[in-house]
Amino acid sequence: MLDLIKNITGAASKVDDFTESGEERQKALSERHVTDMNSDSWFSKSIRPLVTLWTGLIWGITTIVMLWKFFKEGFASEDWTTIVAFYGLTSTPFTTCIAWYFESRKREKLAAQNSKANVKLKELETKERIRQERQEAKEEKRRLRRERNNN
Repeated sequence: MLDLIKNITGAASKVDDFTESGEERQKALSERHVTDMNSDSWFSKSIRPLVTLWTGLIWGITTIVMLWKFFKEGFASEDWTTIVAFYGLTSTPFTTCIAWYFESRKREKLAAQNSKANVKLKELETKERIRQERQEAKEEKRRLRRERNNN
């Protein structure tokens, strides 16, 4: 099962790499965040935490009902299999939602860090190129002075 998930995830990331570059994805994500943050709607700014809280609330209520039924009636209850099945149906979306929330936050933070690192790297490359050009210009001036002095 894990191999299947790895293959699906790997294929999805390769498709993403072919359809758009990392910079394009970061730009689209940044534009979406700017739009969301400029919106007057509190809901658009808080959708991920709200979805996570909602699924957690449903899962928590299901857990409480399951435990209450267990302590009240024990395993002899006919409804027990229904409750356990419902618990499984609610716990899977909850864990998926939690994983999605934290994974998306992690990816956003990493993308932002990569973007900042790329900007810093470009600045350093530009400074190094300018330094090299200045060094070459100084060496050219020295060479020209030596030639003038020798003539």
